Amino acid sequence: MDCNTKTIKLDDKNELKLLIWDTAGQEKYRSLITHYFKDAHGALLVFDLTVKESFEGVKNIWFETLKKHAPENVCKVALANKCDRIDEIEVSDEEIAQFEKKFNLKCFKTSAKENTGIEESFLFLAKQMKETFRFMTSIEIKIEHPLSFEKQKGIKVEKEKCSDKSQCC
Repeated sequence: MDCNTKTIKLDDKNELKLLIWDTAGQEKYRSLITHYFKDAHGALLVFDLTVKESFEGVKNIWFETLKKHAPENVCKVALANKCDRIDEIEVSDEEIAQFEKKFNLKCFKTSAKENTGIEESFLFLAKQMKETFRFMTSIEIKIEHPLSFEKQKGIKVEKEKCSDKSQCC
């Protein structure tokens, strides 16, 4: 698991520092991951638009795991990644709309490769968390899929690696 920080500028006066735990969404780490959910303020649930099983996993496994182990008021956003691979997409817009409605969340179509929708999704989640947790200036989020944000053009993630949660918060 990786831990990084990202500072989001909400408006001219306000910034929000996000502590990002990238849990990689791997099945073998699910029992460890639930420990990180208990204090989460926000979650990015990422699935691959070109792999139907990835969507089903987020919808049927990871969202339910988050729901069971995270605080009730955790802010959630889904990222439908690889929207740039139009000819390979296996998840329909209708399925995404049903997912958004069922789980009461917003889903952004993103491309980590082309840096599409990434900043918008982080900003949306940061604003949602700031509204929900008004008193905070530093907030923790969880990512349920490996995305190397620091390697993507235009994405600024400070290299503040954390090996133990207690060192970060």
